Amino acid sequence: MTEKQGSLDTTVSRRSFVKGAAGLTFSFTLGGAVLGRVSEAFAAEGTKLNAWVTVGTDNAITILCPTSEMGQGVLTSLPLILAEELDADWSKVKCEFAPNNPALYGGVHKMFPGAQVTLASVSVPAYYMPLRLAGAQARKVLIDNVAEQWKVPAGELTTDRSTVIHRKSGRRISYGEVAKFAKVPSELPKIAEADLKKPVQFKLIGRKDIKRVDVPSKVNGTARYGIDVQVPGMVYASVLQTPMDGAKAESVNTDEVMKIKGVTRVIPLPFGVAVVGDTVEATRTGRNALKVVWNTSEAKAAPFDSEKAKADYAQKGSDPNVEAKEWYKVGDAAKALAGAAKTIEATYWSEHTYHAQMEPMNAVAQVSEDGQSAEIWVGTQVQPLAAAVVAGVLKTTPDKIKINLQLLGGGFGRRIWPDAPVQAAVIANIVKKPVKRILTREDDIAAARPRPMTHHVLKAGLDDKGNLTGWHHRIVAENVDAVAAPPRFQATGGQDIIGWRGMEQEFYTIPTSGPKAYASSAACACMPGAASGPATTSLSANRSLTRSRRRAASIRSPCGSSSPRIIRVPAP
Repeated sequence: MTEKQGSLDTTVSRRSFVKGAAGLTFSFTLGGAVLGRVSEAFAAEGTKLNAWVTVGTDNAITILCPTSEMGQGVLTSLPLILAEELDADWSKVKCEFAPNNPALYGGVHKMFPGAQVTLASVSVPAYYMPLRLAGAQARKVLIDNVAEQWKVPAGELTTDRSTVIHRKSGRRISYGEVAKFAKVPSELPKIAEADLKKPVQFKLIGRKDIKRVDVPSKVNGTARYGIDVQVPGMVYASVLQTPMDGAKAESVNTDEVMKIKGVTRVIPLPFGVAVVGDTVEATRTGRNALKVVWNTSEAKAAPFDSEKAKADYAQKGSDPNVEAKEWYKVGDAAKALAGAAKTIEATYWSEHTYHAQMEPMNAVAQVSEDGQSAEIWVGTQVQPLAAAVVAGVLKTTPDKIKINLQLLGGGFGRRIWPDAPVQAAVIANIVKKPVKRILTREDDIAAARPRPMTHHVLKAGLDDKGNLTGWHHRIVAENVDAVAAPPRFQATGGQDIIGWRGMEQEFYTIPTSGPKAYASSAACACMPGAASGPATTSLSANRSLTRSRRRAASIRSPCGSSSPRIIRVPAP
């Protein structure tokens, strides 16, 4: 059976959607709990909606996707999960991005409980069960409404392809027709995992003929990425960024650059020198014409050299006296290794690595006249982080920052830290116009937060038959959590859950005969200006792995830096 695929609506604004929609809106908190009193249909224009799924009277079903689409297919996979339990006609399903609201749209993955993030391949695991429960709950509401309308027991009703069916009488009614009279109860029906479909009953999940909803627009060129955004009255900005955090521009050839046609402002800032103009070409020409003398005397990262840092990493990886945070432990790894018939030791390196996402980093920012609120158009992996950091720079609160999420042309972790929207917001607040900031590839390579450099020391103990008896893994690296999940990093006393993940025994297929001790630990190799925090892990039971991870700070705090750039901007 072939059916029309679901669709992705990237052109309809949230306001126009609210005005034009009619039908039932179901609101949930993840986990199936009730969010509180939910409304019947959409309320008046301007009402803020926290909805997972809306059934329109035209039979259209709109499902919100809580995470960012950066090529991994979540605009298909996540709505499909909800649509499965809703028994929706997939050809009638439309997908939209959910707004920035972790309280409603946060996932349940153990790595990021309650967080609305797109990273570490957790989107489907974080939302699979909650979205199934939400879909089943919405389906139950539809059935209950039809049962009341037709005066039949709800147990006699079934559903299929957005239709409620009463087999005894042969009556059928579409979800859209139900939406015309249905009411959503103040307390939604309770749904347990046992009430959900068995995998053999799936009609959508696992079907090979269901294609990704984002692909057609990407093929025909209508897909809208952050770099495609245009806002009335918008100007452009190019930035010659500081060679390192803490560097300051002592002198700038402003007068010379201002003579370039199309350049309207040259603005020295804590993160570099911005050239503002009417066109991308004008700002690029102006940026290339800049002659800046940098003062790096207060830049803590100035002495850092990644090649020279390798000696420090190696020393911290091999010296047992260097403090490390324990991450995972079973048994006594040190004892197991000491008593082993044979030990094997090996060291491994990974260099600082550029993320190389296809779409250049970009953002558009429009700041209110008083500087206390802003609207941002950006492809970001973490909407709440972008809102929080922009709010911090503008000295306001995150709820005053509206994030308009766009498609991401690749992310790979680069689009976690919101440097582009922050810079766009800072410049927009000064010029009092919407600003589009686009980084060139060269700018991005110089300013990006690369994947951290890491040094691993692994030791394995074997008995006289060659069986593993002990395992120890020590890592020296920068902390990713410090940037990607700052509150958790602080709350755990400096544990880098993202960076250390994978060193636990559960990730390795090791025979139950060994090892008897398994431990992992982490030592923090910090570059100048980065917060230091060693880490260790041990495993007791039938394996042992000790892992030590150390954190390093780089010139421009990488994705895993423990010291994100602090930007203090003078009032315009």
